Amino acid sequence: MSTTVIATLLLVGVFLVLVFLRVPIVYAIGIASLIDFFYLGINPMQMALKVIAGLNSYTLLAVPFFILMGELMSAGGITDTLIDFSKELVGWFRGGAAW
Repeated sequence: MSTTVIATLLLVGVFLVLVFLRVPIVYAIGIASLIDFFYLGINPMQMALKVIAGLNSYTLLAVPFFILMGELMSAGGITDTLIDFSKELVGWFRGGAAW
């Protein structure tokens, strides 16, 4: 078998064993990944740097800000006003929200 196949089986196997031992999923993923890194000879610090460099994206930054704005709008009562407005605008005919 090739190294890639063995690494994949090792990753999945360690993950499943840890899940069946009732280790939290986050820790199971992390431990299985670290074991796989050491098997493949990859420096975990290089992988961490690549992950952090990949997070420097406007698209990924937009998601938490979108959730924050939804929470702020909900706390301020703006969402109720917007829903009432949309009901007045298109709620009078069947399937109005779908249009």
